[in-house]
Amino acid sequence: MKFCYIKILICFFIFSHATEARWGNKKDAVVIYNFVRNLYQVEKDGTYKYEREFKARIVNNAGVDGFTTFRLYYNGQSEKLNILFAKTINNGKEFSVDPKFIQDKPLASSHQGFDQTHQVLVAFPHVQVGSYIHIKYRVHVNIAAYQNFFSYFGMHNPVAFVMKSETKIESALPLFYKVNNPKRILKTSYRVRKGKKRKYVFTSQFRRPFTAAIVDERYWFPERDLFPWVEVTTARGWSEMVKNLVPEYERVIKSPLPELHKKILKAAKKIKTGPEDQIDFVISSLIDKIRYLGDWRPIRGGHVPRALSVIAKTGFGDCKDLSVSLASVLRALGFKAQVGLVYRHWSLYGYENFRLPNGGAFNHAIVRAEKKDKVFWLDPTNRVSYSRDLFEDIADKPVLVLQNPESKMDRTPKLHKEGGEIHITQNFSITRKGLTEVKGDIQFKGRSAIPFTGGSLYKSKESLDYLFIEFSGVDTSILNRWKVTGYSLKSRIVKDFSVQMDYSLEKGQGPFGYWTQLGPVFRLPFPGDISGVWNRLFYIKTRDRVSGLGLGQPRRLVLTSKLKNIKSVGDLNINCNPKSRWADFSRKVKSLNPLVVKDTYELKLPYITAKELRSSEFLSFQKDIRHCFEQFLVVYKKI
Repeated sequence: MKFCYIKILICFFIFSHATEARWGNKKDAVVIYNFVRNLYQVEKDGTYKYEREFKARIVNNAGVDGFTTFRLYYNGQSEKLNILFAKTINNGKEFSVDPKFIQDKPLASSHQGFDQTHQVLVAFPHVQVGSYIHIKYRVHVNIAAYQNFFSYFGMHNPVAFVMKSETKIESALPLFYKVNNPKRILKTSYRVRKGKKRKYVFTSQFRRPFTAAIVDERYWFPERDLFPWVEVTTARGWSEMVKNLVPEYERVIKSPLPELHKKILKAAKKIKTGPEDQIDFVISSLIDKIRYLGDWRPIRGGHVPRALSVIAKTGFGDCKDLSVSLASVLRALGFKAQVGLVYRHWSLYGYENFRLPNGGAFNHAIVRAEKKDKVFWLDPTNRVSYSRDLFEDIADKPVLVLQNPESKMDRTPKLHKEGGEIHITQNFSITRKGLTEVKGDIQFKGRSAIPFTGGSLYKSKESLDYLFIEFSGVDTSILNRWKVTGYSLKSRIVKDFSVQMDYSLEKGQGPFGYWTQLGPVFRLPFPGDISGVWNRLFYIKTRDRVSGLGLGQPRRLVLTSKLKNIKSVGDLNINCNPKSRWADFSRKVKSLNPLVVKDTYELKLPYITAKELRSSEFLSFQKDIRHCFEQFLVVYKKI
């Protein structure tokens, strides 16, 4: 399910990250906007017309590339877009775009499902550095996403430099709004225009020229309140926004179960080992019988599921269809179950945390189920089922639960490091032929098992074996022989599991393949699950940092390395334990003969804010982990 909403984001060009961080300025701009004007005219039923006009000067060749072919998109089933005029201006001379160079065509749907997206392609003539681009277009939204409701979210984070910008909303419905205004960039007003047809008018404009580009920054991780933004809505509360939607969902959920759903229900009733096992059985059965397929065409607003009988007959469905299917079976099993709307995304500091009701707050449907004082947040669109915890892409996010007599805003729980643990043990030894022999195992606990669950349904055993070896931190291209045993991944239900590994590496390759003037060295393995975060923590520069830093969801990884038939050269006093509020790490020598080193990585919070990155606490933590872990090698000699 894809929910569409209006954003005024003036950001046409995004560049790769460099090494330092700062706010951009006029010299960084690829285009300079003389003005941007946006006008919304909202009707009582929630439909509206939207006009946008801007005039921009091309500063460099990146701007030329961006406007040689200018693209706009709209939904062909619920919207209509018209170019009112488009022209290039060079030294005062105007070159209007010939209508034959304005192309409006439907795009093919993606492999994920059905869509109705149209692309309008505008080819501006004679575009060069110094040209002015002037365009005005109108969009008519003739099917409201939510009946009798309109919402707007404008986050002003222009990569380009904007001299003037104004957005006006004229509505036949009363308006409510909130404004975030760092550095007092925005000037806003709200008034009621009386007359035969009363209008409610909200206006937002820049007080001065402005850019919010974050440039030359590695691992850019935006925090919404760093930027000016405006939320405008016609509903006082979230329940009012979806009041016409709830009866549609209830009608489908309460309808008679098709034969497919009845069979799943009958088998689920025989499971007496607890609600979690019942849920996992139902979800895995639905996944087997109903293929997930997105449908983003705005049928009745785009938010209404199909009938259960149609879902069963076709054998596929989108998130709405799978959620009502799950809710209907769970209710028959004695659960209290409702569909919830959520913003499904991997981002950890998402823009979905709206202060006011907004259609753009959601892009996905899930199920909230409750039984015996236990609450479950369930997403049946994944290829596996895990009722005992959440999937990371819906964790710690606001959810609008659709229910009578009043829908309510809830929030999914945060994840904790204990819910996703990985233990890797590896025994290293060197043969007489110089090969590196490795024996060990990996234990996946809780959420850490999710990426591998059902793997045998999609990959060969050889591919999975390679995947586990690489996960432990070894390049499979240097394998001499290998054997991985102990696992079966044919079920779609997530459970703890472990694998046993026995392999050897080519001579002179792998963790023993390093040399110094003092002798050969061993480099401790680096598990793939932590490498991306590690680079961020090691190499991030914080002095002029503008945005935050994402670490991923909380988790715990323990790596134990045992080195046989070798002896270290020199002191091995490497016991260290860098700690902070965001993460804890440790490296300890557990034994010298054989040499045993135990590394522990614990991520406790999903992100670090920009302010925290500049704190003395983080700088001290960064210094400690560099001292403990960075480029550490063990010089050794054979026994």
